[in-house]
Amino acid sequence: GTPYRPAGETPDQGFDCSGFVKWVYARHGIRLPRRTQDQLMAGRPVPREELKAGDLIFFAPSGKLSSLHVGIFDGHGGFIHSPSPGGRVRQEYLLAPYWRSSYYAANRVLR
Repeated sequence: GTPYRPAGETPDQGFDCSGFVKWVYARHGIRLPRRTQDQLMAGRPVPREELKAGDLIFFAPSGKLSSLHVGIFDGHGGFIHSPSPGGRVRQEYLLAPYWRSSYYAANRVLR
């Protein structure tokens, strides 16, 4: 329920997508880069059909790599993310038409 905030990295100030992912992982002792494009390079690629809870899922809603979006797979067909201005951290269904059509890649940072 934490609100979206550009460049936000904490529950108090709000989160953008990569700030949320970085914060969650840091709470578990794992350091991730701050930028979404850099988070894409962390870990190893995972095929969509092999996703596990905690995997990072990347979307390219505009079709451009410069505007990647990231969330954390929940292990049950959904993911948690900080969506956009006006939004709040929430869970979404990975196979919803919008997310299915903008899916780009996934990677596994956890072992």
